[in-house]
Amino acid sequence: SADANMPKWPAVFFAKGLWDRAESLEGTVAAYDRVRGLKDIVVSRGPHSMETWPRQELDRVRGRMVAFATAAVQGRTTLPQAAQAPQWTDLKGLVATTPDVWEMSSKPR
Repeated sequence: SADANMPKWPAVFFAKGLWDRAESLEGTVAAYDRVRGLKDIVVSRGPHSMETWPRQELDRVRGRMVAFATAAVQGRTTLPQAAQAPQWTDLKGLVATTPDVWEMSSKPR
């Protein structure tokens, strides 16, 4: 299975809406943790479908994606300092890396 081979993957990038119905945040973090190579995970306050995310969030994810792809093509094992996300050690910390920008249908009133 793909999961069993993840430690062999050279790199992985995850962009995830925090209320994704397709897979839990815990499952995504577990997959992230299995990869030993270059990796990044970006979360947003929105659903699975990125098409509904605010432009600001799409731009933030694209910027991280480009930095990740550049590092992967260059054979780096870490992201350049300027492209690194805030550090996190648990789910609460990962969720806290999201800016206070909400997808419109789920924005608190």
